[in-house]
Amino acid sequence: PIFGPETIWAYELGAKTEGLDRRLRVNLAAFRYDWRGLQFSALIAPSTSATTNAAKATVNGFEADIIAKPMHDLTVTASATLLDSQYDNFTGQNVATGFRPYLVGNPNFTAPGTFNASGKTLINSPKLSFSGTAQKDFDIGSGTAYVRGEYSYTSKTYFDPTNVPISSRPSFSLINASVGYRPVDSNWEASIWGKNLTDEEYITYVTATFVPSAPVGPPRTFGVRIVYTR
Repeated sequence: PIFGPETIWAYELGAKTEGLDRRLRVNLAAFRYDWRGLQFSALIAPSTSATTNAAKATVNGFEADIIAKPMHDLTVTASATLLDSQYDNFTGQNVATGFRPYLVGNPNFTAPGTFNASGKTLINSPKLSFSGTAQKDFDIGSGTAYVRGEYSYTSKTYFDPTNVPISSRPSFSLINASVGYRPVDSNWEASIWGKNLTDEEYITYVTATFVPSAPVGPPRTFGVRIVYTR
């Protein structure tokens, strides 16, 4: 099938600020994306995909980034994104084969496998995503040690324009941490790290072949990292 070009108008209004003797930086941005002909591809048969165009789609959002050093040896960062997205006009979306059985009876689903996704949330567009870090440094004689913690949160995410529940990922959080050491005037650094410390179970995506499947994110893992720079 023939599909048209995709175009986008992007608008942004923001501010970058710095204060407290350069110990605090705050960046703010509000934005809007107006899409025309937003392209979407779906697997409609074995080894066969079809691309269709959303006549119109809109994303309104707000971003905030903060970097603070309340003490000379403590750095805290935070980043948040708010999104309000929807397909304003997407009446002929080709539905992936694996999602069709879950749409039977839906008034927006019509034969031979198309869906009216107008008003649905854009794929990969969670309403809220947040990440934060905190790192404390310690002077230890001939070097610097540090302790670092990381936190991230992602709200519910859809991976198909139909927004059918099986194509979604529930909200989830991840916590990572590391402890490291950097010698003074040296070319190497060593650290011990742990990721997904709460052993959160989450998926990374949903694919719709004949049976929908979803890769699972890495479980709780630990490791050692050594970096040498010439």
